[in-house]
This record gives sequence, structure tokens and C-alpha cells, in this order.
Amino acid sequence: MSVDHYQYIKDSLYSDRSKQNLIRLIIYIYPDIEKEKAMVDLLADGDKTISQRVSWLIGNYAQKYPGRLNQFLEIFCVRLQWGVENNEQALLRNMLKILEYHEIPIEQEGLIYNLCSNLILNLKADIAPRAFAITLALKVVIKYPELSVEFLEILNIIKPDKSVAIQFRIKKAKSILKAL
Repeated sequence: MSVDHYQYIKDSLYSDRSKQNLIRLIIYIYPDIEKEKAMVDLLADGDKTISQRVSWLIGNYAQKYPGRLNQFLEIFCVRLQWGVENNEQALLRNMLKILEYHEIPIEQEGLIYNLCSNLILNLKADIAPRAFAITLALKVVIKYPELSVEFLEILNIIKPDKSVAIQFRIKKAKSILKAL
């Protein structure tokens, strides 16, 4: 009997939004490439609830197994761009988290830096995506130090932000940039 991994993961995400279910799904999926593909395919399911929940699952999976999902990075970059364009805060937060635990494809670095810069400066965006965007943009700036002056200007623009998460990321980014 063949299991439809796509449907199994989808049904599990719909039926139970608990941390225990998330952990159970991570155990179920790892290290099977077919199950990983089914998990990633759910990002394009078209159902907003599933899209948000599977991005949460993938974010936690990526954190537990950094680099494991490298073959899907272009899909994640496309979903990140879609999330920015459609102001999908939960999806954004999770896509940024996923990319934080993987190497950004060279051909996507400019896009990622621009998306993150715009998100950081978007004061209407939620705090978590903006904080993750600082970390992700910093990954690109470390590779291309010529962007550091521009990035510091962005950080100085948002410095008055009262969020602890934003302030922490600004301080960390500035410390890393000083060492470059």
C-alpha cells in the first residue's frame, strides 16, 4: 500500500496545529526526499492556512536540519517574493527563517537583499519578519562588503524602532559589520 505523503502531511497540518504534531511530522519526513518534496509542494497548495502551516513546518525542519533542503531554495525564494508582494506576514516570517539556515543561491542574492531591505524599511510589516530580514540581508552583505554602507544606512533609518527583536538584530549586525 502506497502512502500519499502530500495528503498525509496536509491532513496532519489541518487536524493538529500543536508543537507535538510539528515534531511528529519532522520525524516522519526526515530523511526521506519524497516526503521532503511533498512537504515543499504544499507551499503551492493554494490554501492560505496550509501555506502558512507548512511554511512553519519547513522553517522548523530547516532549523533542525540546516542545508537539508538546498535543492528547494529557488522555490523558497519565489515564495518569499510572493509573501512580500502579498503582505503574507506568517509566510514571510517562515520563508526568511528557512533561508537563514541555508546558503542563498548566488543568482538569488540580489533579489533576497532587495526584498529584505524593503521589508526592513516597511514599518507596517510585523516585527518578526523585519527582524529575520535583517539577519538574512546581513548574510548577503557579509559576502559583498561593498553593500555595508547602504545596509548601515538602512539600519540607522530604523534605529528608533522600539522593538527589542529589531534592536537586538541591529546591534548584532553592526557588530559583525565592524569586524569586516
